[in-house]
Amino acid sequence: MPNKRRPPMDVHSAVADLIDTENRRRRLRKMSKAQRKEAARQEKRVRATYDLPQEIIEAIDAIALHEKCPQSHIAALLLLQAIDIYCLDGIKTKKYKQDSRCPRWEYCIQIPAEKLRAMTEKVSAKLSQSEKDKEDVDQIQRTLVARVTL
Repeated sequence: MPNKRRPPMDVHSAVADLIDTENRRRRLRKMSKAQRKEAARQEKRVRATYDLPQEIIEAIDAIALHEKCPQSHIAALLLLQAIDIYCLDGIKTKKYKQDSRCPRWEYCIQIPAEKLRAMTEKVSAKLSQSEKDKEDVDQIQRTLVARVTL
């Protein structure tokens, strides 16, 4: 019976890397110069994926729409400000910690549904107030223009 030993894992990863590199080269050869430049730019981007409650995603979407900028920029700004607050001991995680079922982490953070509802209401109120303020400013501007033209 032939010996069917498996090669070490590093051989598998090396082969996978070679295949990936060759596939990438083939894709790049088929692209125009502008497409290659864009592909290189996209490859340099730093990305991260986080599991977030739907309410937070929707709040970020609403704020981004209101501010007329990408969701990722709003998320980055909000996270930056939250990290500043955390570093000043302004965010207490202890009351949200629960034992984790995952062996990698000791704890997980559980955000109560009422906190998410309250956040959603605050964002809605803030954005509604901003829209009302814009309408008031628009009305004042229309009134001023009407007076000037008389």
